[in-house]
Amino acid sequence: MWGENMKDRINDSQSLFEFLSKSTFDNSDDEIAKYLFEHRYELRNKTLKEIAKDSFYSQASFTRFFQKHGVDKFQDFKISLAEGELELKQYSHNVKRVHENHTLDEARDTIIEQLTRNLELFKQLDLNELTHTLQIMNQYKNVLLIGSEFNITNLISFQRLMVANGVNCISSYEPAGQKYLLEHATEDTCIIYINIGNFVYNDDEEAMIANNIKNAKGCKMLWLCNDHYKYTNIYDHIFRFGQSVGPFTPNQLAIFVPLLGYAYLLSIEKPL
Repeated sequence: MWGENMKDRINDSQSLFEFLSKSTFDNSDDEIAKYLFEHRYELRNKTLKEIAKDSFYSQASFTRFFQKHGVDKFQDFKISLAEGELELKQYSHNVKRVHENHTLDEARDTIIEQLTRNLELFKQLDLNELTHTLQIMNQYKNVLLIGSEFNITNLISFQRLMVANGVNCISSYEPAGQKYLLEHATEDTCIIYINIGNFVYNDDEEAMIANNIKNAKGCKMLWLCNDHYKYTNIYDHIFRFGQSVGPFTPNQLAIFVPLLGYAYLLSIEKPL
């Protein structure tokens, strides 16, 4: 259903920086990515010729690497890398700012309060609707999980559970990778978009993902914990596993996943 090669895997500065920080590519691509990340602070004042000499890779190898991942020139790469690092630092600053006036004890108590609220919301989960949602999903040979890196990371155990039970389940959090997989999805695919609010994607990215899902083949599901999502009309089935409760909304996904796994096993259990 889906090919292995993804063109333009990196389409924004933040994902470019994240790619370099945890590259898992093989052979020369992997080595070049590691070199660029480890020497990222030195790149600002160096030319392509100089880094090629220092790294023992040719200028052509670096140029191919940049072009393969959507960056035409070395100067553009340096700008994207700097912007991506800045965005990640800003995210870290925003997380810290949530508790900037709190002591560690106060921060702990705030987290306990928010988790307690999320657990109360969890008690309201419609178990019949969860069962119905999984019954629909189980009708499809392939399952494609789409969402932010946080969402997909939380669902890895669920994905592995499906794979262990013979389902061709694949996931992606990179917009370029998502676009590729959605373009190559077939009618026997259940596409599941997990949305917990605008904590990762901006409005333009959210619109782009919605458009890619709309144009894809297969059953389109939305699993959400977001009261403000705009594109519900493009989905065949919607399952709500929580509600928007500010910065701690994402915790509802972590709470939901263990139950999701158990419900999935029950949904595929064959009677004796």
